[in-house]
Amino acid sequence: MAEQNTSGKNSSVKLWLRGLLLVSLGVNVAIAGLAVGAFYRFGTPSSEKRPPRGDEIAGTYTRALNSEDRRAIARHLRSKQQGVMPTRAEFRAQFQEVVAILRSEDFQPDALAALFEQQRDFGLKRAELGHELLLERLTDMTAEERAEFADRLEENLHKKKKRPGPGGRPPKPENRP
Repeated sequence: MAEQNTSGKNSSVKLWLRGLLLVSLGVNVAIAGLAVGAFYRFGTPSSEKRPPRGDEIAGTYTRALNSEDRRAIARHLRSKQQGVMPTRAEFRAQFQEVVAILRSEDFQPDALAALFEQQRDFGLKRAELGHELLLERLTDMTAEERAEFADRLEENLHKKKKRPGPGGRPPKPENRP
């Protein structure tokens, strides 16, 4: 007959190892559950289940415009924004303020909220202005031009967007001397 090892050292190691394996299994099951749940709720990145991003809404209309209409709307947008909307430099300065607030030992959530509100208001004003200009442009089109726009819009809705790089981001430009 085989002898049983009754030493306390072996049994305590086995219990410790068993506990570690159970914790590891629990963590793995939890992670797998999160992944399956996210996939079930949102599907893949190209799934119809996930909510659209802001650029997917405005971008769909923009891509449906012909290049002449796109340039005309962009010109009007720039001219109507001057003096009303912050410049890129001012917007960048706001982001620097956000960074400074986030890094400050004396964190000021109210100051951060005010900056968020300013940026949100800018985005809303720009979107409203873009919608107005698009509507003006569509109103000025002939029935045939609007039908062509509608065809391009419908085509864009059925097109799968190709992702240019890892994570859907375009590749970073190389630093040239």
